[in-house]
Amino acid sequence: MEISKYNGFEVVCMTKIESILKSIMELTETEKRELFFRLYSELEEMGFLKLSESSLAEWNSKEDDVYNDL
Repeated sequence: MEISKYNGFEVVCMTKIESILKSIMELTETEKRELFFRLYSELEEMGFLKLSESSLAEWNSKEDDVYNDL
């Protein structure tokens, strides 16, 4: 967020992300859930989840397999 001067007044200028977050806060719980699933699908298609797998590899060990069925 940045503050600019306009006709002698301070004006708060929201970034695109801040504006989106503000809009999300105004959604109902059902709308937020739908948005989450749509974003998840988009990210999955873009390969972000696949990219993150390597960062989680340290937790992939035989000792931890006992937790797989919890």
